[in-house]
Amino acid sequence: RLFYLDVVNGAPRLSGYLRASVKLSKGAPIPLEAKPPEPGGTYTVNVAANFAAIADARAGDTLFLSITASYAPHVIYGTSRQAATMFPQLSAMRWPAIVAQAAAKVRSGGGSGS
Repeated sequence: RLFYLDVVNGAPRLSGYLRASVKLSKGAPIPLEAKPPEPGGTYTVNVAANFAAIADARAGDTLFLSITASYAPHVIYGTSRQAATMFPQLSAMRWPAIVAQAAAKVRSGGGSGS
């Protein structure tokens, strides 16, 4: 949960579409969406659905974090006119700290650490 939230919170916040396109799944990644979002739309992150994927996982299962917005690669890796954000990679670099935070939560009796 902490890693998922770190990625979502690291995504740029224009319409919310990119943040809402961060999704968790079990068994296989979710592919990029073929069409871009509707202009002027507002979008919200479905945290409950993504946490349900985590709750459904069992030992040995593989969870995939997918960013499904069609323009996500351009935002993440940049273009000739836009600097890269690398937001998922920055979260991955924080993985040791995220694990330590979850472990501390479990040790203190504060829950599952997720």
